[in-house]
Amino acid sequence: MGTNKERISMTISPTLAMPNFNDSFTIETDAWGDRIGAILTQRGKPIAYMSRALGVTKQSWSTYTKEMLAIVEAIRRENSAADALSSKPNSPVLHHLHVAVVTLWDEIKDAYKRDTYIQSVEHVAKAQPDGPYSQRQGLWLFKGMVVIPSCEVLRTKIL
Repeated sequence: MGTNKERISMTISPTLAMPNFNDSFTIETDAWGDRIGAILTQRGKPIAYMSRALGVTKQSWSTYTKEMLAIVEAIRRENSAADALSSKPNSPVLHHLHVAVVTLWDEIKDAYKRDTYIQSVEHVAKAQPDGPYSQRQGLWLFKGMVVIPSCEVLRTKIL
C-alpha cells in the first residue's frame, strides 16, 4: 500500500505547463511491448504527451526503432494540433507555436560529401546492387541502418 501522496498522484490528471519558446525542450520516449509513448518536457515539467498501441507488424520492431516512431508520432500530433489551433481566429494558445525543423538528416547527407569512406561505400553499392549497402532518401544504409560519416562534430551531436 502506497503513501497518501502516491495514491493522490495516481488519481489526478497531470497538469501541463505552458511552453516557453525561448527555452529548450526535451522529448522523452518509451517503447514497451505493443505500445509507444512520448512526453515533451521543459525544465522537468510536462508540456504534452502521447501514447498509442502498435500494430502487429510494428510490435516486432527493435526498441530503438519503436522509440524513433514515438518521436515521429509525437511531432506529427503536435503539428496537427498546432495547424488546427493556429488557424482558428483569436487562438491565444498555439498561434505562435513553431516546431523546430530537424536538420540532422541534412547534416549527415552534407557530411557524406567530405567522407572518403562513404565514397568507397558508393563504389561497393554500385558493384554489388544486392549487397549490404543501399540508399534511401539520400541516406546510405548498411543492412537497413543509417551509415554515419566520420565527422567528429556530427557524431558528438548524435551521441
